[in-house]
Amino acid sequence: MTVYRPHDEGNGWETLTDDEIDYACRTAMKMRELSIGRGHKDHRAEGTKEYDESVALRIQALGALGELVARKFLGYPMKLVTENFSKADLPDNIEVRLIGNNSYGLRIYPRTDDSRRVVGVVIEPGRERSPPWRIPGWIVAEDGKQERWSMSPCGRPPMYAVPQEHLRPVSELKNLVQSRDRRK
Repeated sequence: MTVYRPHDEGNGWETLTDDEIDYACRTAMKMRELSIGRGHKDHRAEGTKEYDESVALRIQALGALGELVARKFLGYPMKLVTENFSKADLPDNIEVRLIGNNSYGLRIYPRTDDSRRVVGVVIEPGRERSPPWRIPGWIVAEDGKQERWSMSPCGRPPMYAVPQEHLRPVSELKNLVQSRDRRK
């Protein structure tokens, strides 16, 4: 049986200013408007008893916040893209995923491109404005799609939940990004 718990080895930590947090929230509102206009469904929130538009907007805001945390830590420009629905969140084929509880695993969906680098950012409920936030690591999507980590919690779509102890150190990803920048 897989055990999910926090794993501190190889973690990164990042802090955002109040202005950066507000920017993430404002951008999330624009993203949500575009999602609604295109008829996109939020499969993580819909179908749950507590679903309403505020839940979907909160999920969008947490995603934008997580992306900004990863951008800052990895050294990318602090500019969020509002129309990025099927592409990687960051350059270098990097996808950012929110980890909503300190002990949860990193989510990878079956439809995630196998070559995508997936990085997790832990933002626990009630700590949205309480940095620093923890970045427990990353994994190439193909490596995370292991049957032993497959689950469909609460009847939601299937996913793989990679335990934090199986993630690669986030400093490794930062070094990859910086070495690419030095080659230019």
